[in-house]
Amino acid sequence: MQIDLVNETSFEVNINKLENILKNLTEQEIELLVLNNSQIQEINHEFRQINKPTDVLSFPYESMPG
Repeated sequence: MQIDLVNETSFEVNINKLENILKNLTEQEIELLVLNNSQIQEINHEFRQINKPTDVLSFPYESMPG
């Protein structure tokens, strides 16, 4: 299990804690993007046609954008 973390904010993310949580949930690789409101709004609009920020977006690996 591996986490690929991209943090585009000043928010501090403890990767060790995330890995400890995820090792009990899945053996899949996880890509986690921590974005600001304008960035998440852009992705939300592009993939869901909802032009506003949201707390979380998730995509299954098979249809992951990009």
